Amino acid sequence: MDLPISSQDVAYAAFIAVFFTWLIQTFSRVFKAVVGRATEFNYHPKNEEAVMERCFAMFPNREVRFNGSVFSRGMPVRVVTIRRRIIEGKIIGCNNDNVVCVITQNSVIAQGIDGIEKIDQIG
Repeated sequence: MDLPISSQDVAYAAFIAVFFTWLIQTFSRVFKAVVGRATEFNYHPKNEEAVMERCFAMFPNREVRFNGSVFSRGMPVRVVTIRRRIIEGKIIGCNNDNVVCVITQNSVIAQGIDGIEKIDQIG
């Protein structure tokens, strides 16, 4: 039993495949945006030493592995999140829940690694 397939059938199938691909990618981005939120708090520079000690305890892993690159504690980096937020600071480390900690001049930012699009070393 042969069913004839016309070029119109192939075009409809291609259109439906493109639509479903777009739909899945859109849901994936929305899910990552909701799940990949960052936690940020400001600190006063006179409290920097105490803040650093607490961050080291909360993020004990000195190395962060991301897309085949390794970033070490204290390394200056530029982090781009999936929400296109740019964070420039120094890597503190990461924890076992895959949350990366970056410290800037006056804030500490903890960002889920799933919510990070790109990390580049600067300086």
